[in-house]
Amino acid sequence: MTTENNLRYIFMFIDALRLRPTWWEEDPERRKERLWKLRENLQNLRKEFLLLRTYSSLRWDTDLIVWGAHTSTEPFHGLRASLRSSLGIHGEEQFSTISIYETSPYKEGGGDLSRYLAGEESRYFVAYPMKKAVDWYLLPFEERREVMKEHMDVAKGHPEVKGIRAYTTYSFGLGDQEFVVIYEMNSLPSWSHVVEKLREVKARKWITKEEPLLVGEKTDFSHFLR
Repeated sequence: MTTENNLRYIFMFIDALRLRPTWWEEDPERRKERLWKLRENLQNLRKEFLLLRTYSSLRWDTDLIVWGAHTSTEPFHGLRASLRSSLGIHGEEQFSTISIYETSPYKEGGGDLSRYLAGEESRYFVAYPMKKAVDWYLLPFEERREVMKEHMDVAKGHPEVKGIRAYTTYSFGLGDQEFVVIYEMNSLPSWSHVVEKLREVKARKWITKEEPLLVGEKTDFSHFLR
């Protein structure tokens, strides 16, 4: 899709679905038809989106994760409808969220955010909603900025952080959380080591929610036919 210069914010949408037992009981040829329809629909929709990616879940509670980014919320309605029509009664929505990607108030800079979405797709995807304690927002801004600076410095300085892309998105007033944090990476062990180190930073004191956790791997849907 074409975009205006200097996008200051981008809407991000995540939809996580679970395949009902009826999916695995359906005739393999019928499943193949449904997946072909889903792939075709998503391919057509990709022309409209800044980013549209699909993942197979690595957790028990979901099977398919879809992540989309656009300058408007309107295309997300079509995306959800496409998922439902392709999977029919076999797809059950487990989690869905809308959030806004924009420059952090604790960081300098800004500019066109779409450039951060232009990189090559990574193998793995991790996302979760996050909420902070009320006390966090009552702290002076300068104190909060220092706490977040430590968090960012520890992450950037970790020897295994290379290849991990992070998107902190905001959902104040849009959901049951205040943030939706999204990551892309090619190595799950490296990702896990960085997360473990970040458990030691001061900012952890104010985090009250980090679930449900979504973990997915890039997919071509073929294993849904087995």
